[in-house]
Amino acid sequence: MKRLEISRLMDEYVDDEFFPQGGETADAQTVKDRVLAKAAPAKKRRKPLKMVLLAAALAGVCLLTVGAGLATIFIISPSGIDITVSEEGEHQDFTQYSDRWLVNEDGRFFLDFDGRRTEITGKFDADTPYIHTVRDSSGVTFHYVAGGTPDNYGYTEFIIVPDHSKSEVMPHNAFVRFDAQGEPMLGRNELLRSWDGTELYAAPTRLDEFDDSYRVYSDEENYVLEWRWYSAARDQLGFEGSFSCGGDPLPSIPKF
Repeated sequence: MKRLEISRLMDEYVDDEFFPQGGETADAQTVKDRVLAKAAPAKKRRKPLKMVLLAAALAGVCLLTVGAGLATIFIISPSGIDITVSEEGEHQDFTQYSDRWLVNEDGRFFLDFDGRRTEITGKFDADTPYIHTVRDSSGVTFHYVAGGTPDNYGYTEFIIVPDHSKSEVMPHNAFVRFDAQGEPMLGRNELLRSWDGTELYAAPTRLDEFDDSYRVYSDEENYVLEWRWYSAARDQLGFEGSFSCGGDPLPSIPKF
């Protein structure tokens, strides 16, 4: 029995046990018996959910809680995204998110998750993406995609939560934005840089200098051109449209 619970129960007996009317002396054994008898039905307190979640996070595992007909999944992705899925909906917390899972060292590429490295040099090019898939026991799937060339590469992360959502997280140099005149909007797009600030694409190529092998979308007054490896990855994973705009791609590259 917890000390706090005993203290609370003893306080309830101050008036009628420790200080009986008429100046009589209290019977110590009677007080003890009655206090313990009242405390006997007390139920053991459940551990706070916050502590359970913390333990799960430290262990790096998926946690499933079930109660009152409500099933809730808590999972932390390899890149640190905290995902909660419940009957009320889905929530993704990017507080601890890290996009440093792709490392380029002198033209050699590595996947790096918490110090666990896998070299993927030569496993992707301008047309073909490399897709590293992590499937959690809860059913949530994470796809880590890289593509391009050593002097023009990019990477992105896709998350698929069954019966809830299909989302993408912080694509780096997966596409390029162009203004209404077809000029590249390089200086205004941080997504063309790697996590360490390295420029992944800096060529001032106009939109109409690309050929029709590239997929282009209209986004209000701007245009979005996807790199071929990125378009191939979206098709393979079942993602429609582009990262920032939906609808079908244009039939051909616009002329200005």
